[in-house]
Amino acid sequence: MQEALFYEQAQDSEVICHLCNHNCHIKEGGRGICGVRENENGTLYSLVYGRLVSENVDPIEKKPMFHLLPASTSYSIATVGCNFRCLHCQNYQISQYPRMHAGAIPGRLTEAADVVEGAVRQACASISYTYVEPTIFYEFAYDCCVLARGRGGSRGKAAGAGELLRAGARARHQKRLCQQRLHVARGHAPPGPGA
Repeated sequence: MQEALFYEQAQDSEVICHLCNHNCHIKEGGRGICGVRENENGTLYSLVYGRLVSENVDPIEKKPMFHLLPASTSYSIATVGCNFRCLHCQNYQISQYPRMHAGAIPGRLTEAADVVEGAVRQACASISYTYVEPTIFYEFAYDCCVLARGRGGSRGKAAGAGELLRAGARARHQKRLCQQRLHVARGHAPPGPGA
């Protein structure tokens, strides 16, 4: 487990998760709507940090960012859980897994460095956080992005960003993500920390 980002402590050991617009108020021992962020003694944890249920090499044309690196491949990863409940979700077996399996959190424990190395080994031009709403595994995706930045050059990495990031959380990283995407689109390594 990894301590989550974007939450605040409230009264009586309750926490308020600000990762997405649901702003879940989570009581001690409870989870947010995504099913993968849990309050333990007033601390919010991501239960899916590094717990991958899917790793695939996909053509970039399957991604909403296909125009950045046409005709390339993307190293796609996912965990279980989702903060949406779309009626026609093609990946509901993983997105709704915790709800359908009494809160179980499966997945192969993986380090962020292993994801980056997998992308390099498979000659992928990007890493995509996909198959479920990737906001829910933000902490792991962010750590992968930071490590991938160092492996940049013409093989720079880009993230398939989640669409429901809370405004405050988004503001914190928006400038850096935009700079990274611009550098990747130009075929350069993203800027380093503090840029």
